[in-house]
Amino acid sequence: AGLARCAMVPPRRRRTMRILVAAVALARAAQDIDIFPEVRDFVEAHEAKATPNAPPHFDEFQGLERHGLLSGGSGASYVNRSCAYDKVRGFSARRVLLLTHSNASLFDVDERRVVSVLAHERNARFRGSVPTAEGLWVVTSPMGAERDELWLLGGKPGVVRKRLVIPGTYDAHDAVCVGDAFWLVDTFHGRVLKLRTPDAGADELEVLRELPAWSRDEHINQVGVSGKPKTEGHALLVGVHNRGRPSRIDMVPSPMISTSKRSLSGVGKGAHGMALWRSAYLVHLDSAASALSLLSLDKATYTHVWRAPVGTFLKGLAVIGDVAYFGASPESKSIKERLEVEVTLVAVDLAVALANVQGDQAGARRDPTVFRVPLAGRGLLNQVVAPNYVCAALGRVIQ
Repeated sequence: AGLARCAMVPPRRRRTMRILVAAVALARAAQDIDIFPEVRDFVEAHEAKATPNAPPHFDEFQGLERHGLLSGGSGASYVNRSCAYDKVRGFSARRVLLLTHSNASLFDVDERRVVSVLAHERNARFRGSVPTAEGLWVVTSPMGAERDELWLLGGKPGVVRKRLVIPGTYDAHDAVCVGDAFWLVDTFHGRVLKLRTPDAGADELEVLRELPAWSRDEHINQVGVSGKPKTEGHALLVGVHNRGRPSRIDMVPSPMISTSKRSLSGVGKGAHGMALWRSAYLVHLDSAASALSLLSLDKATYTHVWRAPVGTFLKGLAVIGDVAYFGASPESKSIKERLEVEVTLVAVDLAVALANVQGDQAGARRDPTVFRVPLAGRGLLNQVVAPNYVCAALGRVIQ
């Protein structure tokens, strides 16, 4: 496909593109990593292996690439595999997308600073992202509008090219791509919707599927897809905050056929975020306990590996290599406070944090915190998005 597109560009750039296509192919072969690995059919595998008290097999769900979920490998292989597109355009391969209540911005984790504000609008509440060949769509829930919108960013940073109303949803909290469509969390109505991904010329959005399997009080806030996103057999993971009660993660094994779901409880309270680390742990934010947590996929144990001071609210999560990136802010009980709160982006080395918890001798403990960087501007940090999910789309925006 890359070579076919070469015919549409000038000869000088055509040669560069051929080299790029070949280099990416060699890198993929050398690293032997699939962003969307083929997985067994969830229902058959679960029924065959599960015992009455066994946890769901989360290791089969490695398609949440926006949060850094790959089938394994080091941080170096992650960067090389996911962001060759960024390097060609001359900017760092390690830039995460930050979505706050007022900004969509790009943060360089090596330089430890915001390097580009892609969009800024007071009270917009940016909460999800849908990358396309034409640019980056972001999900917003504008304050006072009682509706959600999809904004297309592109051209110059800070410019919104298109705004579409999302039909019938309010207070949307997350979105994830599935081929030429995307799943959207409609938090207010307790639904997950599948919508066709629009192009720049679209005037409205088309709803393809609705899963009304939750309630408003359950406050669903995260969604991810399985390793077979382009088939009807793909599964959904849905994070259930659950308002004051224990949080859980629900799995809908075949959302195109049934809304039946399986649940994994015991993942803290006020939970946010889902990311896979080393194909062995599900990384999670126990927001009520101000803790970064790991769920062992083998032992089904849930462990706090890093804690912020009491009263700190954690939200937004991505994992790159061994490092987890997330937002920390003072607790805010009202919408007005969430619009004004000051946020710090925190980076924690998961390997060091886990070693500390597993009982290394006194004196051998190391601080797992890589950095704490206060973010300019105000407003709650809603999502931290790993670079391989939005890589190409961001290249078009920044170019």
